[in-house]
Amino acid sequence: RLYDRISDCWNRPISSKPGARIDVIKRTSDDGNKSYKLHLDKTRNCLNLGSYNYLGFADDWDNTCGDNVRKGLQQWRGSCFSSSIE
Repeated sequence: RLYDRISDCWNRPISSKPGARIDVIKRTSDDGNKSYKLHLDKTRNCLNLGSYNYLGFADDWDNTCGDNVRKGLQQWRGSCFSSSIE
């Protein structure tokens, strides 16, 4: 019951890439936030405070760090591994 009342604080649908600013789709609820009606034609541009994009690379990584990433991969190569305990 508590989750329904406060779920409007997170789980927001967005209609843009997760950059420093995002476009959040407006929504309404008629049943105490148990379900939502999305208004896909209405968005609000917001400051993004909760994303994995804390370094800003999702905006346009090709312009921010793409050259350095490519050079680094050419020089040091990438790999994936885990310990034998996993």
